[in-house]
Amino acid sequence: NHERWCALHGYTYACLEENVAGRTDPTWSKLPHVLELLKKGAEFVFWMDADSLFISDGVDLQWACDLGKDFVFAGDLNVVFNAGHFLARRGAWAERFLSDAFRIHPWPDWEDNGAMMILLGGGCADDPSSWRTAFERMKVPTRSAGECHRAMTQLLPRSVAEHVQVVPQHLLNAYEWPRGGGDLSLLRGDPILHFAGCSAEQKTQLIAKFAPCTGDPLLLLHAKSLPA
Repeated sequence: NHERWCALHGYTYACLEENVAGRTDPTWSKLPHVLELLKKGAEFVFWMDADSLFISDGVDLQWACDLGKDFVFAGDLNVVFNAGHFLARRGAWAERFLSDAFRIHPWPDWEDNGAMMILLGGGCADDPSSWRTAFERMKVPTRSAGECHRAMTQLLPRSVAEHVQVVPQHLLNAYEWPRGGGDLSLLRGDPILHFAGCSAEQKTQLIAKFAPCTGDPLLLLHAKSLPA
């Protein structure tokens, strides 16, 4: 699904299949992997978790690139930032951000997602005493444009906000639960459906069910109504 969608829009696809971070939780590997791609010359790198599908061929990522920010992301009903999907632009700021996030370890809450939340909230990688306060500051919803505006203007430090953009959840991180919740995203033509919060078994079933018909959101909606 990911490779087909990238080919359709003329993007170079790079699949990460190894735990290059060498840590117990392999999700940390996204940080050095994205950093390496940027250093090799990619102007932008969009990270997408394996438990997500592109569900609309008619939407590409140019709009996110055109925002002119170093780091573009979405959150959800609980937090400002979800690490399942983000766009990083080549440059000193993004490279430092990814490198610093990797150094926030060990961290007990949400692994790499928590580490990046700490930096977005104004924490410093070299000052562990700043981590908890910054992390907790980012535990607010960013589903709507209004919630995103509040996060950008009231929660993120100005030094961070000038480099990043949090967008409404449905633009990069729409959720689909096993028994519903994603109907609107399918009809709306959102680009991505994320199976966050589902068990490993549920994710396997959902991806197998939806992946063959990702070219048309209406077909996906039809597939959703079929027996599992």
